[in-house]
Amino acid sequence: MGFSYTAHGQIVASAANLSYQLNPNADLHITHKAIANYLIMMEVEVRNETSFNSLVYAYAFTNSLNTPIINDFAEVNLAKFELPIPENKRIYVFESAKKNANYLILRIGIKGSDAHFTYIINLNVSASFFISKAELPIPFLANYVPVNTPFKIAKPAGAHSNFSLRFYPKKFKPSLPPMANIKRDKSFGQADTTFIIATDSTLLPHKEGMYSIFEEGNEKAISFFKISNKNYPQLSSIREIIDASIFLFTKKEKDKLTTSSNPKKDYDAFWLKNTNSAEKAGKMIAAYFKRVKEANAMFTTYKEGWKTDMGMIYIIFGPPGKVFRNEGSVEWVYNKTYELPNLNFKFYLKGGETSEVFELERNITYQNSWFRAIDLWRKGKKNL
Repeated sequence: MGFSYTAHGQIVASAANLSYQLNPNADLHITHKAIANYLIMMEVEVRNETSFNSLVYAYAFTNSLNTPIINDFAEVNLAKFELPIPENKRIYVFESAKKNANYLILRIGIKGSDAHFTYIINLNVSASFFISKAELPIPFLANYVPVNTPFKIAKPAGAHSNFSLRFYPKKFKPSLPPMANIKRDKSFGQADTTFIIATDSTLLPHKEGMYSIFEEGNEKAISFFKISNKNYPQLSSIREIIDASIFLFTKKEKDKLTTSSNPKKDYDAFWLKNTNSAEKAGKMIAAYFKRVKEANAMFTTYKEGWKTDMGMIYIIFGPPGKVFRNEGSVEWVYNKTYELPNLNFKFYLKGGETSEVFELERNITYQNSWFRAIDLWRKGKKNL
């Protein structure tokens, strides 16, 4: 008997627990983008024992994530939309049937299982273009492109346009802790370079930094992506490692490490002093930077994923037990453990960009839990 969505009752998107999207051990991982409100691009990665042949896809449209969707899902065979990429990933580009809704709800089922994976695609932040590889029409769905990688700006159906690109070499500052009463300024400041590029023109970036893109005649709509080093989302230098460990340091420790003439030696000494064990130190360092890599992969926007609000919370507290998406916000829920109490973090969607950027709702009540979690990391006692 084939898998069918018609047998399923109503679905309320805002009530779906989306925590698997942040679980590095989930059976599958989806990266997606909406282009011009109707062209959906998805990269599907299967993990564990799941195979592509076992997946069944369906989608529906809604104007409200709180409105029940009752048997309105249309199954779609994505095989005919597949772009060839190697190993355990597939990229699909398909045109949706409806173009005037706020959200597309993608539901993925596994044949022979009751498991479902829900993905909410916000059509209000869709761009009119996408970044693709220069030699093949394969889109970059992550918000970063490795340095010295040629790319093009493309539009659906081969349409042509001109774009204004602004390049910012500056390094953005990391987020402040969740109890801070001030926020980082997101201002990009003065661009290092501004130029015009047309679709089908190849650009070869030689420096790390960030591009903001404006389509000609529409300076209110902004999209951006990072030019990263070749190892990103993994960190590769001791200076990067020290920078990404900033959440764990006191000001005195930070000043010592950032000015050190032998940063590798002093960084190792920091962990050995706090954990009193080379084994614990090694375990904590490996776990911490595994989370940094995951945060970079999932949350990169105009700055590195570890520097974002979501990246910071993910690194320190780990994947949340529950994730709920509502209109304009995302809530992460952490259940009580012997280490920490119940914690709820709420992130609000910031307007003005065609990529989704979320900002944490900060509160002084997070202070004790934050310092407790930091202390567990420093002493090598964090439960992983």
